[in-house]
Amino acid sequence: MNDNGARRESPGAVNGTGGLNGKALGDGPIRVLFMNDHLGHESGEIHGVTSYFLTVIPELQRRGVEVVPCFLRDRHAAARELEARGVRPIFLDRSKWDPLALLDMMRVMREHRIHLVHAAGMKSMLLGRVAARILGAKTILHFHDTRTPGRLIGLVQRTLAPWTSHGIAVSEAVRDTVVKEFGLPPSKVRTVYNPIAFERFAEPRSCAHGRLRREFEIPGGAPVIGIIGRMTRDKGHGDLLRALPSVLEQHPETVALVVGDGPTRPRTQQMAKEAGLEGSVRFTGHRPDIPDVLAAIDLLALPSVREGLPYSIMEAMAAGRPVVAFEVGGVPELIAHEKEGLLVPAGDVSALSASILRVLDDPALSHRMTAAARRKIEGFTLAAHVETLKGIYRDVLA
Repeated sequence: MNDNGARRESPGAVNGTGGLNGKALGDGPIRVLFMNDHLGHESGEIHGVTSYFLTVIPELQRRGVEVVPCFLRDRHAAARELEARGVRPIFLDRSKWDPLALLDMMRVMREHRIHLVHAAGMKSMLLGRVAARILGAKTILHFHDTRTPGRLIGLVQRTLAPWTSHGIAVSEAVRDTVVKEFGLPPSKVRTVYNPIAFERFAEPRSCAHGRLRREFEIPGGAPVIGIIGRMTRDKGHGDLLRALPSVLEQHPETVALVVGDGPTRPRTQQMAKEAGLEGSVRFTGHRPDIPDVLAAIDLLALPSVREGLPYSIMEAMAAGRPVVAFEVGGVPELIAHEKEGLLVPAGDVSALSASILRVLDDPALSHRMTAAARRKIEGFTLAAHVETLKGIYRDVLA
């Protein structure tokens, strides 16, 4: 139990109380409309929620849930990955606040005889509850970050709170935000950590190490600090650049590998140029080969100012790469300081550079933390996560 009276669920926890109402649902599978505002960003980038959909939706379907993925915006390239695994996503091709999306959603729900709407994304959460209310379906809201709605949208979200059957939060930090900002009662919000395809990141990739270093012209023995994620203000790329000169004083060959793309990339590149760091920073853009990237770096830095439950940290833990991160959001739920990684007060650039140097200068510390991190993340399995979701669906529909 947590302080607000609801249980925190590990990926393997399933609430065994309650059951599927056979009379109400018939003998067929649970039919779920799995909704989000978009599958990925218009520029082609993907984010943590995209990774979640690509991982979880096919497994839900494989384990007997009839899933209809539905996205309010236009088709995204990542749809090919779902289709390759036998999942056919629906794209409504509606602009950000097009009210006709509600009618489209209701049409899809009728066609597929949906029992339950599982919605993430601000607009999907709003429209999903309205459509479900009209058509007599249940609604689960899934919160993936600690972002708060604006004043007007927050008022609407809180007004619709009674129409919410259940809430899922990816971390306790996110759960606290949901209860405070979205008006859901604590008893209706459950923390369920995201899963990770552990084997994909844990397998040895010695060839990738040399290949990526050659691709980005990084000397074989140079320390490499990786930062992986969509380039936005929240991700703290500027703080890493500000910390880099102190690291270079001790390790002049160090290279920062900036993996990802996004709106702040031009400004970050300009910042590196103005600071005279061009020779020590490599901008890779979006990369689909993150396991190979992790094999090529010596540590992951994540100086984000806001995080729900960052996939980049989970992947680094599975890959055996030490982590230095700002202590924000759900990060401390993954990393205990000096046990599975090093945590730094948000915005403390001096502490960030000092922690990076600790990892680079103390191989024994690095080895001890990565071993503990890998043991911890092994429990975040996809199979257990999907069984947890199925248990929640049964409870809600009961």
